[in-house]
Amino acid sequence: IPYTKKPQDMELPFILGVDNSGSVQVEDLVNTKHLLIAGKTGSGKSCTFKGIIETLMYWNTNIAFYMVDFAESALTRYEEFQNVRYLESDFESVNKGIDEILEEQSRRMKLFRELSCENIQEYNKNSDMELPFIILAVDEANGFKEEWDTKKDFPVVEKKMKTILKRGRKYGIFTIHAVQQTNDNDYVKSWRTQMTRIGHLLE
Repeated sequence: IPYTKKPQDMELPFILGVDNSGSVQVEDLVNTKHLLIAGKTGSGKSCTFKGIIETLMYWNTNIAFYMVDFAESALTRYEEFQNVRYLESDFESVNKGIDEILEEQSRRMKLFRELSCENIQEYNKNSDMELPFIILAVDEANGFKEEWDTKKDFPVVEKKMKTILKRGRKYGIFTIHAVQQTNDNDYVKSWRTQMTRIGHLLE
């Protein structure tokens, strides 16, 4: 790979992939919406998902990951990584993790008001306490509906995630979802509209 140093003009760089000419495509997460990576099994979706996670880890030290692994296998390799705070798959644990992120989002809202800051970059520049970026990475995010649609508290979880998607970016909180389907039956429309979609097609 031709990149060994963090691009100096980017805050949260990651490698998206390689274009048709063979050039490595590097993007900055703070300049995108949240990411939605879609594709059937065998399409390259998982490679893109893990590649984004690993290059974010490689280039960025001021970062903390919350991971949800509905496949219960794809993300276990990261469990012992120092910047992974949380890796779960069952309903109660995932719900608690989302609550923890929302509490941190509320805490940061108050901190930003105290210093009259509009975003995390401005806050970190003007504060003695640097806040880490938070990434909520969810593999097989269709599992939200597949596993929980029959649960009475699913609408509550849906609303919590929507709050993170709508308000989290200015506070340094980003979400990356990997899914097989993005239609309304399998995924949540109100989430989808907040995300940059990366589609994979089978050849």
